Amino acid sequence: MWQERGREYWERGRPRPHGVRSTLQFLEAVTGSRFALKRARAPAFPVLAGLFQISARYDSNELEGTVKTLAIVLGLTLAGLAISTRTDARAGESIQKEVTMTARGTFEVKMTPQPPDDGAGGGFERLFGDKQFHGELEGVSKSQMLATRSKVEGSGAYVALELVTGKLNGKRGSFVLQHKGTMSKGAYHMDITVVPDSGTDELAEIAGTMTITIEGDKHSYHFEYTLGSK
Repeated sequence: MWQERGREYWERGRPRPHGVRSTLQFLEAVTGSRFALKRARAPAFPVLAGLFQISARYDSNELEGTVKTLAIVLGLTLAGLAISTRTDARAGESIQKEVTMTARGTFEVKMTPQPPDDGAGGGFERLFGDKQFHGELEGVSKSQMLATRSKVEGSGAYVALELVTGKLNGKRGSFVLQHKGTMSKGAYHMDITVVPDSGTDELAEIAGTMTITIEGDKHSYHFEYTLGSK
């Protein structure tokens, strides 16, 4: 209501509040209260001569209600700013704790073929894997793989689950990696991600993805991960 009155006051060409008298005129237009300005009697001491005193004639109940409303609005505004500040601080803290980290290194792997499954299950190749990780990830892993080959040389696909146990950049624990890989005439593509909520101990909230590079007999990894809010 006060904002609308103030806008109407300015739209009528009235000047913006400047000085005591124009400020009182503005307050009268906005609040509907009547104010008066009178000159105070000259003080007894010459040093204080020339000072003025403002006295207001108003409806005390209306002004009291106006002041209370302004106090409530101001209080709610300050409370909103405080909540917003705390929320921004918490969001910043959360973002800081979610910074992506990396681990690089090499690994050796040994795959052991298993007896063929019953043909009713599709007749896919099944293998067990053992890895030894070196570098920023120090540990071992156990895995199971299902694979298939096509009639075209160098083409096929595999899926696997791998349990990794060890120390990742100084933090101990374990987690499970999910593999999905395809090969087309010798060109391969792999998606390797951490299974959600599979981490334990200091790696309990781990999430991330791993990239594997194969160059001849050398295997290397690049692991990007986060550790949640811990």
